[in-house]
Amino acid sequence: MTARSRLKLTPVAFFMGWLCLLTIGHAEISSVQISPAQPTMQDTLTFSVAGWFPDGCWGLQSFEFTQTSLTQFSANVFAADAWQPGSYCPLIVVEYDYSATLGPLDPGTYDIFVMEYHQSLREPWPDNTSLTFEVWDYLPPVQGLVACVSGSDIVLRWPAVAGATGYRIYRATESEFEPGPSHLLDSTATPGYTDNDVIVLPDQRFFYNVTATR
Repeated sequence: MTARSRLKLTPVAFFMGWLCLLTIGHAEISSVQISPAQPTMQDTLTFSVAGWFPDGCWGLQSFEFTQTSLTQFSANVFAADAWQPGSYCPLIVVEYDYSATLGPLDPGTYDIFVMEYHQSLREPWPDNTSLTFEVWDYLPPVQGLVACVSGSDIVLRWPAVAGATGYRIYRATESEFEPGPSHLLDSTATPGYTDNDVIVLPDQRFFYNVTATR
């Protein structure tokens, strides 16, 4: 496994006239994700995390991304607070983002634990979160997917994929979409699926993607 990091520090100022405020040390992890969202054992994955600190006294120090076990990783954000008693901090938001590459990984379920660590004389509220993702065996893509309308149902049919023990069906309302948890409709053990009572209006359009699994 190899890991690389990318650091970016972006101050974003909010117009508050001449006002500078002493703010509490709240911070937030705003986004964690894996790309591709549906990785296989042949993919190199990109993990990314983004977040922010609430005022101009905060400074980003470093990131640390490590593999703690065969199926677990940790991503740590280190920050320091320059505030001193009696001082004020400008009301700006200090954003950060970080990315690391990992894999290819063996098929299985993995966890990434994300934690902020703060050095502050105030009472910081560091944030933490986690991300669970699954790496699948590589199988050939499903070919020959056909969709037919039957009343209010949409019937899907496709040829069997050699070595597959199941199939995941994804649905979206836009044609260009990446299959992932937010679009997962259902799973089936055999080729073919009926999306029941999905057509309510005559001009409704749905787009499907089917992937084979072991």
